Amino acid sequence: DANSQGDMARQELERRLEERAASLAAAQEENEQLRAQLSDATLQGDSVRQEMERRLEERAASLSAVQRENAQLRAQLSDANSQGDSARQELERELQERSTSLTVAQEEVAQLRARLEDANSQGDSAREELEKGLQERTA
Repeated sequence: DANSQGDMARQELERRLEERAASLAAAQEENEQLRAQLSDATLQGDSVRQEMERRLEERAASLSAVQRENAQLRAQLSDANSQGDSARQELERELQERSTSLTVAQEEVAQLRARLEDANSQGDSAREELEKGLQERTA
């Protein structure tokens, strides 16, 4: 269950990271396009150039925000992986303890069965002796 939760959290973070990576690639591509447009704008006039500069700055800020968020998501993914590993190790330890307890219990059951068989055998011998003694008295 803890592994499942860790895996689900990790998968969600991986999905979000992939989305951010796609967004980053799109923002980078748009940045390149805006740079090309800025070059053309210098030939067309100051007002067009100024608009392109403004849009480029917005995209650069957006790109920086996406990069920061990607870094945060990577850190969260790392934390989720670590938590999943810790939970898995704890469950493996508990499983080992239970396995050891089961082995001990199985050994105890085997010993008790052997003692029961021995007691049954002694009981059978005692009953046979008593029956023999009873037959001797009645004969």
